[in-house]
Parts: sequence; C-alpha cells; structure tokens
Amino acid sequence: MNISILIRENPDIHQALKNCLIREYVDYQVLYAANETAALNILQQEKVDFLICPLGLFTGSGGASLQEHPDLIRIALIKEDERESIVQSLPYVHHFINEPVEVNTLKQYIDRIVFIRNLLGSDTICKLCTRIKGLPSLPGIVYQVIDELTLADPSITKISRLIEHDSAITSRIIQIVNSPALGLGNRINNIEQAIALLGLDMTKAIVIYAGINNYLHSPAHILATAESINNNSFTIGNLAMRITLAETGNYTLAQQAKMAGILNNIGYMLLLNNPQTQTELRNILVADKMTLLEAEQLLTGITHAELGAYFLGIRGFHQQILEAVAYYYRPQSRPTKEFSILTALHVAHGLAPSPLRSVIPCKKSELHLPYLDQLGLLNRIETWELIAEDVFREIHDY
Repeated sequence: MNISILIRENPDIHQALKNCLIREYVDYQVLYAANETAALNILQQEKVDFLICPLGLFTGSGGASLQEHPDLIRIALIKEDERESIVQSLPYVHHFINEPVEVNTLKQYIDRIVFIRNLLGSDTICKLCTRIKGLPSLPGIVYQVIDELTLADPSITKISRLIEHDSAITSRIIQIVNSPALGLGNRINNIEQAIALLGLDMTKAIVIYAGINNYLHSPAHILATAESINNNSFTIGNLAMRITLAETGNYTLAQQAKMAGILNNIGYMLLLNNPQTQTELRNILVADKMTLLEAEQLLTGITHAELGAYFLGIRGFHQQILEAVAYYYRPQSRPTKEFSILTALHVAHGLAPSPLRSVIPCKKSELHLPYLDQLGLLNRIETWELIAEDVFREIHDY
C-alpha cells in the first residue's frame, strides 16, 4: 500500500514524521509545502492521502478551496488560543492535533487509518467518507437543544438526552471532546459528561454548525428517513448499554456500547446524502428481495456498517467502537472469547425493530447463534429479550 502525506508550513513535523513512519506493508511518502501555491501544485500533480496543516488554513476561503480535492483526509494543527475556532472548521477537518505536536500521536492516528483502510479494503469507503462534509441533522432536535441552552439554568441532562437522538451532532461532540487538541486524557463516551467538559457555549456552537448547517441542505424526505434511523439508533444504544451492564457490570464499557449503538447506522446516514444510491438500493431490494446489507454490498462493494466505521475512524473514535460498528452484522468474523461491545451491539441490533421497514423493505436482522454459542451466551437470549421489552417501554413512555 502506498500512502502519501503532505505537510504544509511545518518543516519540523515533516522531518520528524518522515523519520518515524516505517511499516513493512506500507510505503509512506512524506511531502512538504512551504506555502499555498506549493501545496496546490503538489495536490494537482500527486495523489495525496493526508493533508496536515495549521487550523487557520482550514477556515474561511482556505477550507473552501479544498473542495477541488475531496478525497483528502485533513488534519488540523491547533494552538492553545485557537480552540474556539475548531467549530468553524468542522466542514473541512477530519481530525485535530494540538501544538506543539506529539509526533507519536500523529503517527498512531495515521497508522490506525491506514490499518482500517487496509482491513476493510475498499476505495469506495475512502472516497465517500472524505467527500461528505456533514450528516443530516434533525431540525426539531436542534431547536429544542438551542431553546434549552438559552434558559437561565439549562439542564445538561435534558440537552444530552436530546442530542443522543441525533447521530450527526453526537459524533461531532464526541469527536471534539476526545480530540488530542483538547488534551483531556481519558476517553469520553458519555454525552452528558462531554457537554460538561466542553461547556455550554462550545456545545451550542457545535449544535449550530453541525446541526443547522447540515439540515438546511437536506431535503425533507431525507430528514424524515434520518429521524427514523436516529430514533432506532437511540433505542439500540440504550439497549446495548443495558445488556452490557447486565453481562459485565462495567459502566465504562456500557457507555462505549451505548455510543456504538447510537452511531451504528451512521454509515446509512452517509448514504442518505446520495439520492442516486438510494434509488438504486430500492430497486435492487424490491426486485431481488435481498437484505439491505446484501444490496449495499452488490451496489457499492461495501455495506453501511463498514462505511460508518471508517467515517468514525478518520474522526478519531475508539477502536472498540469502530470494530462494533463495522462488524455488528457478522460478529463471527472477529473471533473473541468473551462478551464485548461488538457482542452488545450485535444483540441489540438483532432485538430492535428495523428503522427502514417503512422506507426500504428488508429482512429482519437475526442473532448469530453459533457466535453466541461460542461465547457460552445462548442461555442469555431470554434475559436480553426481557431487557429489550423494558427499554422499548421506557423509551415509548418518555
């Protein structure tokens, strides 16, 4: 695999990264551009996979100029006094790194993305994920959050509950709070905790940029489908959390499972941005009576599960969440000897009703019994079904 990285206006990082990026299966080419003209010349002449440059170059006209190079994975370098500008660069930046740069942190991120790309093995994934600036957000959720934020004493609990119904805003908040640019150390997978750490002002800014800007460019029929998918994902997330607590008693793991559930359909949300793909999927499903995943595989060579995992990967999400999102429908391909986030998401997805039944006909997802048998969990299915009934009832009554 050949991977090209362009460093702009930071010769020290160029040399340091060039020295440490050594992999047997990857041929890394680390390029350097001293200014915009040099960078554009390289982008026009070379196939570049990663662009690393100061945050300021992604804001204003600088970010817009990159529209001609949509396949780039873009990493912004942030100074201490620039953190408030993160939100403005959201349409153009995939990942944020704090300055002074810890080269090993940058290297680990690049290595992880290359590994995921190699594992999933699809150029389609790379192109779809880097070309999309935003996901459909729900206007009802956005305005309810903003209304609550304008109160004299806003409820973080209520705000977090609302945001959990919108995977686009959820993914952005978790991405930013866990960004190396904020330097928080421990990973956060709890929206309420993330909001408390980011503060209400930054939360409001994220909601406005990642919410309003997205839904203003989304047709009504897409928003309707997005609402159905998001509500289902919220259900799956809560069910995955409750199942994880029942099996492990580990609250941290349960929060990771909940986040994986909330984001499990994010790949399909990405596909919503392509009307032609939607039409072709419908035609295949109706004519050939396939499952949604089978139709996606036939049409694009990937499924929304892999697409979602890669999308989250380039935004710096935790490896366990990526694995759960990518393989929840075929957990047997990721051998394990114990209950995991993947197990929780597989079970929750299998027990939850389909969000697409009224939009796209598809077969009901099923639990993979040999996989559960290998983990010695077949006797737990009845308990999970009871947990599911409780979760569905609680969400309905809320």
